[in-house]
Amino acid sequence: MAWIEKLLDDTVNNDWCTKLNCTTCGAMAFKKRLRLYVDGIRLGKVYRESEPLPSWGKADADFLIAALAGYEPVELNRFSSKQDEAIMLILYVAWSHAPCDETTEQMFRSLQSFYSGAILKRMMVHYSNVKQSREHYALIHSPEYAAKRRAEKKAEKQLRHAERMRLQKIKNAAFYSAKFEN
Repeated sequence: MAWIEKLLDDTVNNDWCTKLNCTTCGAMAFKKRLRLYVDGIRLGKVYRESEPLPSWGKADADFLIAALAGYEPVELNRFSSKQDEAIMLILYVAWSHAPCDETTEQMFRSLQSFYSGAILKRMMVHYSNVKQSREHYALIHSPEYAAKRRAEKKAEKQLRHAERMRLQKIKNAAFYSAKFEN
């Protein structure tokens, strides 16, 4: 069993948090175990419990991508959402510590024919949707848009008022003409 499979099995069996931006625990149990596996496999380094773990670097990110490129889940239905979430977190760690602007495209080219490539594609689509939503939100909450909307509402209100006044004149004309005929 490859280390990535062991890590994902441990994640599922121990129910470690793997949320990307967990505000409670920061997915620290998973990230710590990931760091221990990466350094143990890549560098042959073993850390004592009290020893602080080093920060991530580009070599670590490349190692993670290479490990994910070789990973194909054996049982797709068994705990797949938890494994998918863990793979997303690994992809995020690799992406956030690779120092170039084309990181996402490079990752996708490396992973596109693997299971983790499909997950990365979903992440890219999700990010695109979120980015579009944020841009739309920023647009509709901008001062310029608010001023435009206020002007449109004012114009609509003036049109409705003008229509009410026109109908009131017709109603008054009918009332007074009927009153003076008698």
